[in-house]
Amino acid sequence: MHTLVFLSTRQVLQCQPAACQALPLLPRELFPLLFKVAFMDKKTVVLRELVHTWPFPLLSFQQLLQECAHCSRALLQERPSTESMQAVILGLTARLHTSEPGASTQPLCRKHALRVLDMTGLLDDGVEQDPGTMSMWDCTAAVARTCIAQQQGGAAEPGPAPIPVEVRVDLRVNRASYAFLREALRSSVGSPLRLCCRDLRAEDLPMRNTVALLQLLDAGCLRRVDLRFNNLGLRGLSVIIPHVARFQHLASLRLHYVHGDSRQPSVDGEDNFRYFLAQMGRFTCLRELSMGSSLLSGRLD
Repeated sequence: MHTLVFLSTRQVLQCQPAACQALPLLPRELFPLLFKVAFMDKKTVVLRELVHTWPFPLLSFQQLLQECAHCSRALLQERPSTESMQAVILGLTARLHTSEPGASTQPLCRKHALRVLDMTGLLDDGVEQDPGTMSMWDCTAAVARTCIAQQQGGAAEPGPAPIPVEVRVDLRVNRASYAFLREALRSSVGSPLRLCCRDLRAEDLPMRNTVALLQLLDAGCLRRVDLRFNNLGLRGLSVIIPHVARFQHLASLRLHYVHGDSRQPSVDGEDNFRYFLAQMGRFTCLRELSMGSSLLSGRLD
């Protein structure tokens, strides 16, 4: 279902150069719908300019791409278009390289400048479908490249420093991408582009790398941790869990393939398990604990 306002907005965006020129003349209240239509229809030139000149402190995918009064289509339930995602990232990059946000098109007060770009909540079904869509693995790589490029961009242009933007994302990492993502997280420290992870999924990652990655994440932002195929024993679990426990707002913790040897119980094994249980008491916001494919025989009484 589309309203007349939606259809009119879609028509306005048919000619992208003209639409970009018209943005300074449009009321700010239209920007959320403009973003949804541009994202849906892959109007990448307009989408980039919308992010570049965004007039609100927050740009949230979960707010803008859901079902709304003008359009019943919920884009969050679909895998995002690669073109649209890249346009958003390019718009962010352009904004960070402009001393005054939107100076070329729309005079914005600094107190209304974009502070948070929330790209979390995108569909992650793990199934390769349309090659024109972007998986969470691809999204992680794209955001990581942007962080590294921002840090390596050289000296800043004369004039006021760019206003820092916090980019909230869901990150996916494995052995192959670990070093790259670690560099991106390190690059974002003290950078105008601050990377914050809300949902972390690590697959087939050695224990020491998992710990190193957790140490780089913002303690106030992370909400979900999913460790898969890491073959954690009770000793590995006891090493990792205190680093996870520092995320006081964590709501979901998934630990797969944790194996305790019930055939040859040891004092160390019992101590490690008791330590794990003690650390679990530190999670005050945890609502989900999943330990699928784990073997903890004799330790659940």
